[in-house]
Amino acid sequence: MDYSQLGSKRRKRSPHATRVRNKVGLLTLRVVMATVLITGFALFGAGMGLYLGIISNAELILPEEDFVIFEYRTSLIINGHTGEEMHTLHAGHNHRFAPLSQMPDHLINAFIAIEDERFFEHNGIDIRGIGRAINTIISTGGARTEGASTITQQLIKNIAGHFESDVVTKLQEQYQAVMLERWLTDLFREAGYENPRDAAKRHILELYLNMINLGRQNYGVQAAALFYFGVDVSELTIAQSAAIASITQNPSRFPPDTRPHSNWVRTQLVLDNMLRLNLSPKQNTQRL
Repeated sequence: MDYSQLGSKRRKRSPHATRVRNKVGLLTLRVVMATVLITGFALFGAGMGLYLGIISNAELILPEEDFVIFEYRTSLIINGHTGEEMHTLHAGHNHRFAPLSQMPDHLINAFIAIEDERFFEHNGIDIRGIGRAINTIISTGGARTEGASTITQQLIKNIAGHFESDVVTKLQEQYQAVMLERWLTDLFREAGYENPRDAAKRHILELYLNMINLGRQNYGVQAAALFYFGVDVSELTIAQSAAIASITQNPSRFPPDTRPHSNWVRTQLVLDNMLRLNLSPKQNTQRL
């Protein structure tokens, strides 16, 4: 024990000084927490206001407009007097419509495997995909980016004809995708479908697979099947389907006729994804 005069003064002042320090510390902590909360609420409010302002300017895409688009995007086919096809006219591109029922499952699965593996699970936007994309940007310091657009969002892009990737466009596109899926689900529910959500998803797939740019002025899987492989879309093999699905990332870089090596490298990625997701028979696929 310190029995000196200085020690006695320390003992006498210690409890009071401790209480003062505690009160000051507690007050400082409360001020900091209040400041953080107020700032957080202010930023949240400003962010929500900005977001609501952005989506309020988003033009909703409804199915009626889709069919109007098909009217002027479908190629004009000229037949001879005996009914045989003689020539096809199209405004800058080749497009042949095919119903989803005509497309083999492995073709549909190839697109899902490479473009949107959780297509039948999400409501128009893939939260996990968005999180992964943000993490990639942060972890690489912006040196590498990763797409997070769903098939529904890509359909929105094709319908609207807007392919920008800025934040405002992305937010509007996400909002439109959610609203389109919700609207279609309600539409099929009112029509008495047993599984209206699945019907909505299949309708979106049909529109998307008939509008997607597949290189060399070909739009839609039917046009691509005929152009690249000379077969009807219903006759495509697994490997041919994967090759066509591979084109979507960059239609000028991955056509199988002009860029066979680049296409084959990406085709293998599609096939690997199909196997990983159990979306194709586990067997050796045919070479192209």
